[in-house]
Parts: sequence; structure tokens; C-alpha cells
Amino acid sequence: MNVLEVEGLRKNYGRVVALDGVDLALEEGYVMGLVGPNGAGKTTLAGAVLGLVAQDSGGVRIAGLDLKSRPAAAKEKLGFVLDECRLVASLTIGETETILRSAYPRWDRRAFARLLDRFKLSPKAKVKTLSKGMKTRASVAMALSHRAELVVMDEPTSGLDPIVRRDLLDAVGEYMEAEGRGVVFSTHVTSDLDRIADYVALMEGGKVRYRLSRTDIETSWALCKGGPDLDLSGADGLLMGVRRGPYGFTAVTGRKTDAAARFGPALVLERPGIEDLVVHLLDGGSR
Repeated sequence: MNVLEVEGLRKNYGRVVALDGVDLALEEGYVMGLVGPNGAGKTTLAGAVLGLVAQDSGGVRIAGLDLKSRPAAAKEKLGFVLDECRLVASLTIGETETILRSAYPRWDRRAFARLLDRFKLSPKAKVKTLSKGMKTRASVAMALSHRAELVVMDEPTSGLDPIVRRDLLDAVGEYMEAEGRGVVFSTHVTSDLDRIADYVALMEGGKVRYRLSRTDIETSWALCKGGPDLDLSGADGLLMGVRRGPYGFTAVTGRKTDAAARFGPALVLERPGIEDLVVHLLDGGSR
């Protein structure tokens, strides 16, 4: 079953095209990362999936439920963590939980208590006294405590130290151990996606330019490096996003076997990180 289906999603802000016919699907049991430059449409897409941004056209289904025609039922299946904390500053964590229990029929008090303990958070602590990292931990605990089929995270680890980021990613990994769940994770911290993403959607100009699986990246793609004298004639479509420097060039390829055969040992092929794909596929190509 797909926990998320996005079809033909469009959103304009005046003359600015934020989403330009986005199609995307995520099966249960997987984590999808959204990456791309500022203004690519990642946050708008996350907001549209959460029902926070009204789409101009197209559709969103959460675990089979149409978000437009059945918003309440669909949102019960959603959890979310946003870059900006949306919790009421004057309330305690425990008071916030009481409100959430009334909103989510499947709220799991034991799971929430375990996550608070794991994150070293007191239910008596007021939101306004929490640091950024503690607020993010609290938001993650809430998002993962009502058995949501789909959790949407928009820049959840931005500005956090490596220890906090690892704690949050570990919690997401454990959450995914149960069946029937999926996560959409939008971030500029691509190293986080290298750890947990099963798929990555590379966005630019309101479109999904590439949708790659971890298997695709590991088996077909490579970061390519070569010296300044290497003849690249006839390599159009084989080497992508060539970036030149004084000591040679870098590029990526989705056909690493063909690239190795074409250039031999003069071309160094390495396993690419998601950041390499973003830089070479979305940042303007040849330089």
C-alpha cells in the first residue's frame, strides 16, 4: 500500500510557481528524502501534504484517503515535525499531550512516555523553557506517538548538533520497524538522508527532477573525477553536471559501467553521496 500519493500537484503564489505538476508516491515501509536548493518547492510540498497549503490543482492521498474530500480522517494518519516549533509556549509538554490525546484517537501514552524518557524531557517542562534541540525532540515524540501511517518532517535537524540529530534519526528508524508506516524527510543536511533514506526526490523549480532509490544510487550512479586533459568529447548524456576546476573536473553518471568502459582508468569512479547528486544534477550543469 502507498502511504502517500501525490498527483499533478500545482501551487502558485501570484506569478511564482511553487509546485509545477508534482507526481510522487511512497510505499509503506520506506523513508523518502526531499532535497534541492532553496525555493525548489520542498517546504510547499510538505505543507500541501499536511493540508497547511491549499493546492491549486492536483490531489493528495494519505494511506488511501483523499486529503481534500476527507481531511479529518486523512490528518489522523499524519504526523509532522516542522523547522519552526508550533507548540504553545505557555503550556507544558504534559498539557500539550492532553490536548493531542483528544485529537488523535490512536494516541499511545506509553510510546510517548518512552520517547520523553529517551530524549530526557520532563512532561512538567514548559515549552518556552526548552532549547531548540529540546523543542525538536518534543515535536518528534509527539509526531511518533499516535501511530501515524505517514510522518512528514520539514528540516527537523536544521541547526541541531550531531548528537541530537543522531538521537532523532535513531528514533525515526525504530518507528519504521512497525508495518504500514512511511516518512517523508525534507532537509538540507544530506548526510542525514545518506543514513536513513530509501528513496530521494531531487526537486528544482517546483518539479521532481529525479526520484532515485538507494539501490539505484549504489548500483548505477557514481561520482566521477578526471584530470584537466581528459577528452570528454562524445560523453554528452554519460557524464552529467560537469564542474571544472584548475586540477580537473567532477561529474556524476547514472551509467557507471558505461562510463568505466568509455574512459578506463583515467576516470575515477566513487560512490556518490546525496550531496554530490544535488550539486551536479541540480546546480546548473557544466562550469
